[in-house]
Amino acid sequence: MSGVGSRSFTIYAGEGLGPQIARREPDLIVVMLGGNEAGYPVLSVGDGSGYRPIFRAAVDLIRGGAPDAACLLISPLDQGEVVESTTEPTTQPTTQQGEPAPVQRRSKRGMPHLVAQQRAVAADAGCAFWSAYDAMGGEGAAIAWTRHRGMTTGDLVHLTGAGLAVIGNRLGDALFDAYDQWDAGAVPSQTQAPGH
Repeated sequence: MSGVGSRSFTIYAGEGLGPQIARREPDLIVVMLGGNEAGYPVLSVGDGSGYRPIFRAAVDLIRGGAPDAACLLISPLDQGEVVESTTEPTTQPTTQQGEPAPVQRRSKRGMPHLVAQQRAVAADAGCAFWSAYDAMGGEGAAIAWTRHRGMTTGDLVHLTGAGLAVIGNRLGDALFDAYDQWDAGAVPSQTQAPGH
């Protein structure tokens, strides 16, 4: 659903979500939230730990209908933004003639904190975690991917079908690699991002 975020579940889902999930008897619940939360001010304070209870509340609510189901939390992709402010000279330099340089593009600054806090929630909740952010290339990936024709929509946030296929294949690779590790008696790594 377009525009959904962690708070959407705690505000709007209410008591109806749990029974609906329970009726489906899932073996696995996969949650990918946070793309619309990258600009939350709380992510700019310290290590962004103020975001953790917001995300944890949504995860707990979603899992409430099937608490024994396995769970996988997936981080959002890297997102970029255009910086037009002249208050930050490192991001808005001037040319030798003193004119403003072209606008700068950068990753949203809250993304590393958001991913770290989601990883912490996964560990606390006993869920597996996969970082789509890292699989995409981490900080700056949203900018880099715009240079590859047909991979992004050009808004520094959304991928095309071709871009989504790359991420989907990387997730598939990560799942198969984790299964192979488990089958061999090893504990799969929580942070693997094959293809990166």
